[in-house]
Amino acid sequence: MIYLLLILAFSLFFFLQVRFSIVLIKKIQDEYIKFEMDSYMSKVFLEIPEMKLTVKSFVPILSFEYKVGSKSTAKAKSGKIVISPLRDIFRKIIDSMKFFVTYFYTFKILIIRLLKKVNLVYLNINIAFGSENPAFTGVLAGTVWTIISQSLGLLSVWLNFEGAKVKVVVTPDFFKHKSFQMKIDCIFSLRVGYIIIASFIVAWYLMIYKIRSLTKKHQHS
Repeated sequence: MIYLLLILAFSLFFFLQVRFSIVLIKKIQDEYIKFEMDSYMSKVFLEIPEMKLTVKSFVPILSFEYKVGSKSTAKAKSGKIVISPLRDIFRKIIDSMKFFVTYFYTFKILIIRLLKKVNLVYLNINIAFGSENPAFTGVLAGTVWTIISQSLGLLSVWLNFEGAKVKVVVTPDFFKHKSFQMKIDCIFSLRVGYIIIASFIVAWYLMIYKIRSLTKKHQHS
């Protein structure tokens, strides 16, 4: 009886929905990103209030501040990450890219199948801009609408749009200059089971990749 209850509990957990929320704001030189994962167990968020890309001595340096927390912890953890070719974190990123390139076709199939299980709940896109040249503003507005419509058409092929609330607002100003501003607010859901299966597959190939890398190092040494 106990094992039956455990199996039932795991089955309920396996088929539960997890909600993801993404907020992206772009205003002049300021970028703001917030990512939330909400499940029945916990709510976790990652906030990036500031990002900077600088070049020093012909070396690109990307730095950003972050804040991580959950509803179970009273205080969020904050810090700063710097990515450049001279730091260890850059090498880790390169190694991760090599890993995904090695199994590109496998992960491509995995991502396509996983995306088809994603349910879009809410999508709100707000874009505003302007210039003193009405003709240029009109052309830019048409280009923005074309990009958005084609992007939504492509997304509808991979994601489930059934019942989704989609709102797009493009506000061009034909009389005065206004810096390009964009806000994207998106909510989508996915079953926990699909995330678990995908994680196991990635972990399996990562183990194979590390074993092969160690074997090659021993052969060359």
